Amino acid sequence: MSWRIRFSVTTALVVVALLATGYGLATNPLLAAGAILGVIVLAITLTWPMVVVAVMLALGPVNLGFLTGGYKELLPALGGLDMSGIRLVGISAGLATVVLTRADLLKALVAIPARWYLLFLAWAGATLAFSPASLEGLRLLFKLAYPLLIFLVVAAPERRVGELHRLGDWALWGATLLLLINPIFVVNGSYVLESNEWFRVSLPGSHQNPLSFYLLAIVLICIGRFRARGQARYLLLGSVATVWIALTLTRITFLASFVAMAVVALHTAIADRNWRVLLAAAAFAVILGGLALEGVLVRTFGYLPNPGQLLALSLDPVTLYQAINWQGRDTLWGILLLSFQASPVVGLGLGASSLAIESALGETMVAHNEYLRLAVDTGLIGCLLFFLAVRSWIGASMQAMHQVGRKADEYAMPALALIAAFGVIALTDNALDYYGPLTQYVGFLAAACVVLGRETEVSTTSSADSDTGNKAVFNDPLPASPRR
Repeated sequence: MSWRIRFSVTTALVVVALLATGYGLATNPLLAAGAILGVIVLAITLTWPMVVVAVMLALGPVNLGFLTGGYKELLPALGGLDMSGIRLVGISAGLATVVLTRADLLKALVAIPARWYLLFLAWAGATLAFSPASLEGLRLLFKLAYPLLIFLVVAAPERRVGELHRLGDWALWGATLLLLINPIFVVNGSYVLESNEWFRVSLPGSHQNPLSFYLLAIVLICIGRFRARGQARYLLLGSVATVWIALTLTRITFLASFVAMAVVALHTAIADRNWRVLLAAAAFAVILGGLALEGVLVRTFGYLPNPGQLLALSLDPVTLYQAINWQGRDTLWGILLLSFQASPVVGLGLGASSLAIESALGETMVAHNEYLRLAVDTGLIGCLLFFLAVRSWIGASMQAMHQVGRKADEYAMPALALIAAFGVIALTDNALDYYGPLTQYVGFLAAACVVLGRETEVSTTSSADSDTGNKAVFNDPLPASPRR
């Protein structure tokens, strides 16, 4: 093709793109702006995938819907869309293209750490064929795929430990900036008063829950770095983040935080009894408990029970369940249990749980329990595949600790603790929906463990080869003297 033809084709495409952009900006400026930004996000993701991953780790729970007029302001007839959704689609499409066009990443896709997650996604995607709410299911499929794509790109064969550290730096610098500027937003109204008494902070255009999930991930990353590097600045950042977790007054994050700290303490006690890390975990628990315990108990039971009442409730699970203020979640769970019985093995199709709740209550709501949502949507088959996928990431973290030792704790310890916290959060909230505040950090930490284990294997193999070569040199017999 001559340069004149290439120039003509390029000029025609540019003119068409400009006309389409101009028409879109005139008729629906927000939708056109969202489409343009989506194309830009896709192009950058294809060109510099690691830069995009770093930026996403830095942004965390920040809601980008303000760029397109607010939460789901675009395409209301299709359930709504905003810049956060456009970002999800653009980045997922870009990272998926990167994975599918590289032979080494395709090989990693079917390797043990990612194999079960791939099978889970394949099964979840297949259920869209018979789902009664395929569009809602497709939205969920993108959210399910996001942490796997992050995992694959971060764990790419060329990745080195230094790059992992830089990604962690991006996440922590993003958290530092957020914690510095969020007081300004809170002063300007990013808070609610629970029962006209309890102060709960949030982010603009967001909710208290995703903010608390994100801050818990940051706290665990800080503890991992403090254990590996011993620098007090990570304790400072983690302490500030813990205070903000308490100010969100999110009950399930409160419980998940104590489970995560228990994992940290158990691992540290078994590994080397590092008292500094144990004291740090205990300090975070004390800060959180001291600031939020009373508010959490009042929100949970409607009053402040004394230790004797708490003990009595804990010894009677039925009474405990009945005493907790589930804020309507138990009604949703009853609907989902009935829906699950209709097709327990293969499920009703991805997105069916949301439709079941909408049909019963007349309003759009999500399950507030990921185990029930997966059971309804993908059946017992999908649940089993998902648990095996999570188990493979736990295995990768434990293998890194076994191979690398204490140096792996910077990523392996927070990975295990965050996966445990994720399992708790999934009991009463939509953990899989929060790909920005929560699941991308699970994928990042699990991938970091894979990279650490791989580098150790390469170093060990290189050392062994070097030793073998040296032995061969030193053990070679002296050349025989020539016969005279």
